[in-house]
Amino acid sequence: MIYDKIGEGNDDQVEAEIVKALNARSKYLGQTDVIPMSTSTLPGYTVQTESPETYFGAMRNEYFGNGIPFIANSNTFTIPNNLSNNQFYLGGEWKIDKEYAENIGTTTQLSYVFNSSKMYMIAESADGSAVDVQILIDGKQISSGLVGADVSGTGVLKINQSRLYSLYSSSKLGQHRIDIIFSKPGVRVYTFTFG
Repeated sequence: MIYDKIGEGNDDQVEAEIVKALNARSKYLGQTDVIPMSTSTLPGYTVQTESPETYFGAMRNEYFGNGIPFIANSNTFTIPNNLSNNQFYLGGEWKIDKEYAENIGTTTQLSYVFNSSKMYMIAESADGSAVDVQILIDGKQISSGLVGADVSGTGVLKINQSRLYSLYSSSKLGQHRIDIIFSKPGVRVYTFTFG
């Protein structure tokens, strides 16, 4: 092993180690090619986010706005009128597991104020059947111009298999409140990620 990196971030450091290893390999093989450090720069590509990756399970839910972080339990939550940025808020009955939060009530909601151009959620249906959720942005049905790839033009997201779902997509950075309203219990949410 020549380098070890766990988790996200420090992409420039990871790239530098890869380039260093490739150049060492070329030298060992007697090749004269040298890979410059700026190889992976993609023209016109920038990440537009100021919101951190957010986890819902008790092992890493440090951004739990209306609950006690790092505690696995079941509880009924109320979403306050005013939300802090980059904190998640649960409404209704939820079970907080080590790795995820699962809605166990019939009227449940997940709310978050983010600052990003893209928003994703890793989630699954506990039993594999499709669950419809309604996506609201700033208190209104998400507009068709801002829906992520997995959200219909009417603002409905179908969650079934365990995967990354694209919720929101814009060409520019902006601060917005997202409300995810669940039609029935049994959805496990793991993470919000941004881009």
